[in-house]
Amino acid sequence: MPCGIIGKINKYVTKAESETQMKKIVRVLMVAVIFFSTFLGVGAEKAAQNNGMIDVKINVGFNDVYKIGYSTPINVNIKNNFRDINGEVEIRVPSSPGKYMSYVKPVSLQKGAEKNITINVPIGNDSRTKYAVNIYDGGERIFEDTITTVASNNVTTFIGILSDDFDSLSYINSVPASAGISLVTKTIKLDEKNFPEDIFTLNAFNVLVINDFDTSRFSKTQYEIIKQWVRNGGTLIIGTGSKYNKTLSVFKDDFIEGSQGNVQEIATSKIYELATNGDNRNETKLEVLPLNIKDSTIVLEDRNVSLVQAHGKGRGVVGILAFDLGKAPFANWNNNTAFMVKVLELVNPGLTGTNANSGNNNINSFRNNTYALQEAVNQFSEMAAPKTSSYYLILLVYVLVVAPISYFILKKLDKRELMWLTVPVMAIIFGVIIYVTGSGTRLSQITTNIVSFINLDKNGNASADTYAGILNTNKSRVKISGQNGERLLPVNNNYYSDQTFEKEALEATIYAGENGRIEYKNSSLLDTKILQIQENSLDIGKIETNLKLKNGKITGTIKNSTGLELADCLLVMPDGYYKIDSLKSGAVVNLDTITPGRHEGNFHVMIGEVFFSRSYPNTSAAGTDRKRNLDLRQEGNILQRMSDYGNGQINGITFIGFSKTQIHKPLLVNSAAAKKNERNLLFMPVDVKFTDEGKVEYPLGFVPFEVINTSNLNYDMASGRFYGSGSAELIYKLDRDMLVEEFGINTSGLQTKSLGAGYSIYNINKETYEAVTDKVVEGESLKDYLAPGNTLKMKVEVTDGEIGVPQMSAKGRSK
Repeated sequence: MPCGIIGKINKYVTKAESETQMKKIVRVLMVAVIFFSTFLGVGAEKAAQNNGMIDVKINVGFNDVYKIGYSTPINVNIKNNFRDINGEVEIRVPSSPGKYMSYVKPVSLQKGAEKNITINVPIGNDSRTKYAVNIYDGGERIFEDTITTVASNNVTTFIGILSDDFDSLSYINSVPASAGISLVTKTIKLDEKNFPEDIFTLNAFNVLVINDFDTSRFSKTQYEIIKQWVRNGGTLIIGTGSKYNKTLSVFKDDFIEGSQGNVQEIATSKIYELATNGDNRNETKLEVLPLNIKDSTIVLEDRNVSLVQAHGKGRGVVGILAFDLGKAPFANWNNNTAFMVKVLELVNPGLTGTNANSGNNNINSFRNNTYALQEAVNQFSEMAAPKTSSYYLILLVYVLVVAPISYFILKKLDKRELMWLTVPVMAIIFGVIIYVTGSGTRLSQITTNIVSFINLDKNGNASADTYAGILNTNKSRVKISGQNGERLLPVNNNYYSDQTFEKEALEATIYAGENGRIEYKNSSLLDTKILQIQENSLDIGKIETNLKLKNGKITGTIKNSTGLELADCLLVMPDGYYKIDSLKSGAVVNLDTITPGRHEGNFHVMIGEVFFSRSYPNTSAAGTDRKRNLDLRQEGNILQRMSDYGNGQINGITFIGFSKTQIHKPLLVNSAAAKKNERNLLFMPVDVKFTDEGKVEYPLGFVPFEVINTSNLNYDMASGRFYGSGSAELIYKLDRDMLVEEFGINTSGLQTKSLGAGYSIYNINKETYEAVTDKVVEGESLKDYLAPGNTLKMKVEVTDGEIGVPQMSAKGRSK
């Protein structure tokens, strides 16, 4: 007589025996459930009680100042009256529903000693987030506490001041803003002790001011981070004068190159003029250091001395001042704040705006969208396509064999009511078999897919936002580190403020500090782990352009002098684009040989035409065609996601190119170099000459403007759009030395979204605004709209919605 459920099917089995056998099975299942439940609960910690013998003070941010969406320091000051401690400080950060990440740093402290431990942690998108702080001695928790952060919003402007006389610079507390717009600004005192050593924390700052501060006190890491921060879009102001030996002491490489004269005193009216918009022209004595900075632009000069110079680096700029900001006439001067705002505007005009923060706004928004990053790192054509034959075989076995046999056996046992148990159990078992089989067909080893957003300027200064997706195979524990000590930051799905950490599961441990690493615990095979990688340095060469506008068409050449093999390149303009299929390293393309495409001012239209018209219908193709179509889809999706945050509006001329060239070292995964696929996306603003043989031509979208007199409208500089209900005026400014022959206004394709919205142009003679859509003005009609100095005014009006900035073009000749 068989003792199991499955025996000889044609053998008679009594009802009593079958019931006994089923009871055994149920008991085995219950024992298994109890065992695994107990096993999984073994690691649960009990809350330690603070013994009162260590005094701990916790401070978040920079003097309690920090903002959402960026990393910030949590400072844990420990005064030890307990015993010798050798353990670690842990900060638990909520990462996703039911999970947290543990940021840890070792601590060794003798009894009677005091130490400050700083750990940088991300501040989530929830302005109020709960964090747990624990201190361990070996494996014993000797201190526990929770803190709740209340962060500034991510558009608050942070100004960092480095000075041995901070009080003398207290007037530096504002930044440029369009008329009618108020910005929230926080001024933060910094020194070499609290200055960040990772870019994720320093990126929270918009402006840094160094004056009367010995920069040689910076560590090598801090100096490298400053340079990277500038290239990422930061504005650095350096005061010199008689203290130049202190402020310039760290700048001994090619970041700032030039020569200097001797400190001298001059009488100048430029200081008062700048602060009062020319109303006060009185002279003041100023101690200055003549400086000749390579590749800089002089923005304020007097008596043959460059008072203020702007030195562009990547997306950012360094402002070098010939004077000391903490001395007379600036100290105790009623107009010192207004003066500093004007200096910032001269050095970096791009600071004007509500969302003018360090870095590229679209990339920053892309970074905060985990879904977009998941898409980017998961769509690599280098990964093998799943083999479906194994799936079909397993499904066939399940459908034709397992289910009927289960039914037949239970029918014989007169236990058909147990189908509710056997069917889901068998489904789970075969689901696991299918997944394990399928995972092996796609990835044979742990793979890192790296995506870099590289911004390049015309001089070859590069900055990059780099992300890695870790695709696991069958390992539940993954340890990740950089080969060159690169700092890594997990990109989480979300941050939640209502965590109860004792009941949550540990997702990963981040070992903070230099040469840190990340260790994922019990990581899901279904989840791609996303990391942001801090770039230590990036030298790829440059893109050389020689372009000019003639008869409405851009002509000239583009040369790829980088080390990247570029493909699917675009030269994007406000109303059109040039598509360049391939631009290998060293290659030159002449735009005269390319027919431009049109997109009516909407980036989304262009993406659809270039990337999706081919790739969407054919991603199931085989071989080379499949990989090509997947490349196009990946590239299009990345650009689509980035343009979502700018509402598809295009300003300026930008070169875009994709590359598979390997420029990053593989990450170390479980102590071995991981398999790596790489995709680099290159951006570069392009200069075009608007004057040719006396003729001047501004293409659509290139006439500079200023926003004034806003009424209940918020203006977003990044997207070029107004939000809310109200109105705003704009002043467009053409070259004063230009004889204007015609100008054009374009309002179509701006994706107006509102219950009521419209544009109007100011008629000087009628002294009133006239409704306008698309318009070309020439001849005698120019006098109706162009004011002296070649300016004109427009108005936008919105009712509960949003509207884009109208674009202007102009043609004429030099006077």
